[in-house]
Amino acid sequence: MAMARSSLAPLFLLLSVLVSGAVAARTVGDSVQDACSKSQFPKICAEGLAAKPESQKVTPRKLAELFVAIAAEKGAGMSTFLEGKLSTEDTTLLNCFDRCGDDVEEAMAHLNGLIREPIDAKFLELKSWLSSTLGGTFT
Repeated sequence: MAMARSSLAPLFLLLSVLVSGAVAARTVGDSVQDACSKSQFPKICAEGLAAKPESQKVTPRKLAELFVAIAAEKGAGMSTFLEGKLSTEDTTLLNCFDRCGDDVEEAMAHLNGLIREPIDAKFLELKSWLSSTLGGTFT
């Protein structure tokens, strides 16, 4: 399981950046730079939002929702990537991809729940889940 989780580090890193930014976006001004400066990885945060022109003129709440949408896009891409790898005949690798897929599905369930109902409690729930997941990744 540690191998599966470590291979998901890029997705969890992105989620960490986006959730940190989402929480920060509720407490700072409308500036993307201000919000991203409060995240764990401000450069990655700012680059992700730079690709979304709509992020330049939104309220802090909408900015937080954009962070979640970006994470969901990346998660869907990761899910598609993993599905393409399930045809391998290497049992060890197949088990790893299968476990990674389970982790991605869980992450996507949290993100989709937040997209459907973007309330403060859901942001905090996602942040809590992410903290516990990342804690398990690095121990």
